[in-house]
Parts: sequence; structure tokens; C-alpha cells
Amino acid sequence: MSFGSLGDPNGDDPGDNGSAADARAVNQAAEAGIVPVAAIGNDGRRRVTSVGAADQAITVGSIDDKDTIDRGDDSIASYSNSGPREDDGDDDREEELKPDVVAPGSDMNSAAHAASSSQLPGTPKPLAEDSYTEMSGTSMACPAVAGLVAVILQISEEEGLDLNPAEVKELLRENSEPKGEASEPDISDTWNEKYGFGIIDGNLILSALLGDGGGNNGGGNTTEPPPPGEGDWLVYERPIEDSWLVEGETYSVRGHIDEDAETNGTIEEVQVKITYTHKPEGSPTQEEILVDWHTAQGTVNWTTEFSIPDFEEDEINALEIKISVQARNEWDQWSNKQRQNHDIGRVSLTLDSPSGQNSVEGNVQFEGEYETVNGGTLQWRIGKEDWVDERTYTGSGGTTDMFNFIWDSTEHPDGSHRISLRFVSGTSVRSEEVRVTLDIDNQPPAPDLMFRSGITVSEWGIPLSETYVNSFVDVSAEIRNDGDESATNVVVYLLEEGTRKYELTIPTIDSGDIVDVTLYWNPLSVGQRELSIALDPGDAILEIDETNNDQNIEFDVIDRPEGVDLAFSNGAFTTTPTIPRPGEQFKINARVDNLGSSAAEQIEAQLHLYTERGWELTSSTTIPRIEGGYAETISFAQTNEESGAFKFRISLSGPVLSDIDWSNNQAEWSILIEKSTVSGGRGLNFQTGETPVEVIDLDGEGIVVTSKDGGLALYRLNSNKGMTACSNMLEEKWSGDFVAAPTSDGIAHIVWTRRFLDTRGLSEADGFILHNRLCL
Repeated sequence: MSFGSLGDPNGDDPGDNGSAADARAVNQAAEAGIVPVAAIGNDGRRRVTSVGAADQAITVGSIDDKDTIDRGDDSIASYSNSGPREDDGDDDREEELKPDVVAPGSDMNSAAHAASSSQLPGTPKPLAEDSYTEMSGTSMACPAVAGLVAVILQISEEEGLDLNPAEVKELLRENSEPKGEASEPDISDTWNEKYGFGIIDGNLILSALLGDGGGNNGGGNTTEPPPPGEGDWLVYERPIEDSWLVEGETYSVRGHIDEDAETNGTIEEVQVKITYTHKPEGSPTQEEILVDWHTAQGTVNWTTEFSIPDFEEDEINALEIKISVQARNEWDQWSNKQRQNHDIGRVSLTLDSPSGQNSVEGNVQFEGEYETVNGGTLQWRIGKEDWVDERTYTGSGGTTDMFNFIWDSTEHPDGSHRISLRFVSGTSVRSEEVRVTLDIDNQPPAPDLMFRSGITVSEWGIPLSETYVNSFVDVSAEIRNDGDESATNVVVYLLEEGTRKYELTIPTIDSGDIVDVTLYWNPLSVGQRELSIALDPGDAILEIDETNNDQNIEFDVIDRPEGVDLAFSNGAFTTTPTIPRPGEQFKINARVDNLGSSAAEQIEAQLHLYTERGWELTSSTTIPRIEGGYAETISFAQTNEESGAFKFRISLSGPVLSDIDWSNNQAEWSILIEKSTVSGGRGLNFQTGETPVEVIDLDGEGIVVTSKDGGLALYRLNSNKGMTACSNMLEEKWSGDFVAAPTSDGIAHIVWTRRFLDTRGLSEADGFILHNRLCL
């Protein structure tokens, strides 16, 4: 994620402490199982911005890799923000250690988007461009970490680790390459204010997830077989003799030197070879090398590892694994070649029913097939809950059989549930999970109101982490009807410390609909206040689940300072229109807040424009009075003949003004003046049964041709894509064919067919030159 950040004209804002609304939303996403990865920002100083300040976010800084693969010359990018994060006041100081990790983010090759365009029916579809561009920023480093997180989650799922977001974050912190000196040694001996816990390292991550083993050639492949020898000097420990092995698993071949054989001298090396046999269709059994002769690790106690492929994916009918071992002593004498054979099995599960295509109720029959070694246990679970042992099967060797069991859906609430099944063999090998999503529908149709988002407190559309007493703020949330019936006359309460402060009624929320609700709050008490939103507090609606109808947060209300404190809050500046045009008058609107408790009088507001000569006064106005805790909006009329970005400044002063804090009485921002006009999409409304046939562009304007009542109707299309119906018909008896070819002269050549038979019994085709004057 990279949401950017609000302006910081004074350059002294250290960012958020993780308590803002967007940071709380990130933490809620992490608690729901999503791993949030966020950019730290590009101010080049200590500042933790936007969602990166959330406790549970993996916050990413950027390094410059100098366009080399040498990690030793990597250094922090000049624009990359540093930490630590502002203290949120709790006892967990490790949460303030931001950034978490860094990754390459300078001069990254990125796809360049094409310019957007509107499309009307009948016009060619716009094509994307294939160009690329180089970009730098922590937002370019963030995807590298997000991609690594995706790999971690994939391996976690395949290995049955089921890592949660906090464990993924800890894995990254503990397995990155440290850089720089420890900035907070009393908290962490590796964290650095610029590099975090270090540069991401995929090799370290893989080693942590999978272990350091897995090498197929032990101490080095020789491919030269040892010569024939004499004497049985070796003892196998693993795999156990006659035990079955499983496709797709990794095994250790382990053993020791027979005590009686030590009289033959010191053992210098142990050689191991592993092969498998298979029987192609219509051919005799064949033997193939899996791992050729190589030196095992150790001598008196020796070991090596090998992995068995998933033969079924390659359509190989594998039968046995054959292990051969020989030892050489200090006199270059070799032992006998000692062999051990193991049958090969599979551990897998397939599900035949239920399919998940239809809703289920009551007892649900699960049926499918399993393949295992030495029996095992069939397990299931809902979502990420604990696994439940459904049935245990006994047996030895490889087994393939059908399974079935009854699953009682009434023990679970109505709604959509993901059911996972797996088989754990008698050798503790787990099959891949098989998942099916079931829509349980045991209860009669009913609504189910729930919160789709957390509670957000905002003012003028800007989320707040605290507010002043006796202010007026919005409290909003998203509500979803997750049931299978509409909810009508939904009453919503806003409660402060359990007391109702606001109430509204939503006429209808249809099944599956999401509704944004905004309630209004005027806090009158100072301190931490519990805010709650209650859905259907009177239980007038019979719901599937009544337990998810309430949500609450703790929110700070602070006292207003004594006196006058004029300020420009976030979002205080707007223009009318939003993007002014050159040579046309526009208005600059500014909201002036009095954060103090006393009234301010005779306030002079001055508007300055930054030019090559410096700041120049362009306009001023006087505000007679702003009461304590209230705001006034002032406007300045401006005209500029040129396009581009222009920097403005507003300052507040006054002959009798005594302000507590003069630092927030002045603000600077930029306005874009652009000759282009941005317009939204326009709906083209046709009569019932009328369909568009062609949209013809005529030098910026155009004609829309439609099929109407068996003929061809015309509509005029103006330069703003507004459509006006023409009073005349182009054709009364159209037979279905129409072709248009517009030219650069603002006209179009058109040809169509009409339902008319000439003396030879043929349909007639008419041709015409079309221009706007044909629309009457």
C-alpha cells in the first residue's frame, strides 16, 4: 500500500503514531488474516506516514542498489524516510521500530499507463501503451517486499505452517540482512533508524521456512561408482528397512559403521547412490538414477538427504526406491555394496461431493477418494479453525479407497463457509488440502446486519484521532446485510458512554447491499470517550445473527485552549471550479477554524501569490468575528491567464487579534490551472427497445444512429458528449446493414439497406453524406 501523505509545509511533522483511522483499518485487516505491506514515505527524514504507521503493518524503506548485484554497495536512498515512529503511549516500544525492512526502490523499471479516454458505443476500444518508465520511491520498494510475502504465504500453505500476519512480519524482521549500527540498542540490537531490521533476503527466508537441508548431492557428486568390495561394514538406521516412502517427500539416509568392522581400519568416506524403478506401459520395469554416487556427510555416523519427485504429475508409474551404500577405509579398501529397497506410495485426497455449487442444509454427505501409506486420519476444518479428526483408517503399506461421512451443518451458522479437508498418513505425511465453499441455509430467509468496516471519526472529510470538546464531527461506518432477505426500517444509534446521541433510520437494506452511514456527534465532555454504533437496538428485526450488531471505539476528546487559536486544518482549501481554467475567474475558498474557547474579532486574511519576485499580495478580506469552537469560510476571486501549478499563501492577522499559537495562522498550497476540461461519464438514455447502431465523430461533435421501430433514428452529440434527439428519422424501413466512414472535413459517408424490393426482387441500398445539419 502507498496512500501518500498530507502536506507538511514546515517540514517538521514526524508522522502518525499508529492511532489514526487508516492505521486502525490496517490493524483490523491484519487481524482478519491479511498481511499489510506499506511504504514509509519519501521525505528523506524522520517521518512515518500514512498506513505505514500501523502497529501491524510491514513498513518498507528504500535502498539504492547502484545498478549492481553486489549487495555490499547497497545504501539507503536519499529520499527514504527514517524512524522511529512517534510513541503511541503503550508499553510496547518495539512497535515504534519503523521501518521494518528495506528493499531496492531506486530507478525501478515500471509499466507506463496510457492516457485515459472515454469510449462511446460503436467506437474502437482504446489500447494500452507498451512503454516503460523508470521511477524511484519507497512505493517502488514496497512491491518487492509484498511479492516476497506472497512467496512466504505460498510456502507456508504448502508446508502446512499456516503463518499469520504477525508471524510473517517477525519472519522478515529476523531473516533480513542487518545494515548500519543499532539505533535503539535497549530495544533491539539489529534495528537501524534508516535500514530497519535490514535488507530483505530471500535465501535467509527460505532457509528459515524449509531448513538448511535439501541438497541432493550430499558432499559432491562423483558419478564414478566405487569398485567392488568385501565385507559388510555399514548399518542402516533410516529409512527403516521395508518401510514405505511417499512421493513428494524429503528423506534422510542415515547410518553408522558396524562396531565389528572397525578392525578394518579408519573409514575415510561413505558413498551413496539412490535410484527408482518404474514400469512404462507396455514395457518392462526400468531403473533410473535419482541421485548418483556421492559422498555422504560424516563417516562413523553418516547421513545424506534426497527428495522423491511427484511421479504422478509426470505420469510415471514408480514402484521402488533403491538405496546403495559403500564405504572406503584408510587403505583404499571398499566394503560390499549394501542395498535397501523401499516401496513408493502417495498421500492424496480428492473430493467428489459436495460440489459447493448449491446451498446445503441439515446433514451433508462428504464423499471422495484417499490414497495413503500405513493408514491414517481424515481431517476437516472450517476456515482457519483447528483441524477435526473425522475418521481414522488402519492399514499397512499403500492403500487407495473411498471415504464418506456425514457433516451436520446445523452446528454452524448460516452463511458462506470454507471447508478444508486433508489426509494425514500413518507416517505423518499430510496431503494437500482440498477446499470447498458451502453456503449453509438452514434458517428461514432473514436479514443479517453486520459491520463491514470499523468506525471512523472525521471532520470535513478528514479522519481524526482526537477532537476538541464542543466540536461537531461525523461518525461513519459501512453496514452490510449479509442475510438472504431485505431489512426494512433499520434503526441506527450513535451512543456515547452508553447514552444515545444521534439516531437515524434506513428505509431498506437489500440482501448483499452495503450502506454507508454517517451520524453526527457533538462531544461535550473531555477525556477518553467510548463511542458505539448500534444496529437495530430495539431488536425489531429478526436476524440470523444478533451478536454482530454493535461496534465501539475509544476516542479522545480534548479541552479547547483558553483564548483564541486560529488555524487552517487539513482539507481547509478548495477551489471553485476544482481545476480552474486559464483566463476564467475562479474562487479560492479557505476554512478558518477557531480552536480556542474565546471569540476572535477583526481578522484580516491576506492572499499572496508566489512569483519570480517573491510573495505578492493579490487580495485581502476581513472576518468580523469567529466564535470559539466555530469556523468561517472566506473566498477570494482570482484570474490567471497562464496554465500550470501556482503557489498561494494565506495569512491571518488583526489589530486586536491575540492568538495562542501564531505558527498555524499561515498556510501554503498549490493550485493547478489547466486548459483541459475533465468531465465525467454521461449516460445515453434511449427509449425502450431502441439500441445504438453507430457513433459517428464529426470534428469534435457527432451523430448517434440508433435502431428504433424498424428504422434508423438520429441524435446530435455535442462537444461535451451531451445528446439531443433529432426530430427526423434517417430511414423508416431499415433492413439491418449500416456502414459509416467519417472524414477529416467534418462529414461522413454512410450506406445502409432498406426493406424494399426492386423490379429484380433485390433489396435496395441507399448512400448519403451525413453532417450535423441533417439532424433537425
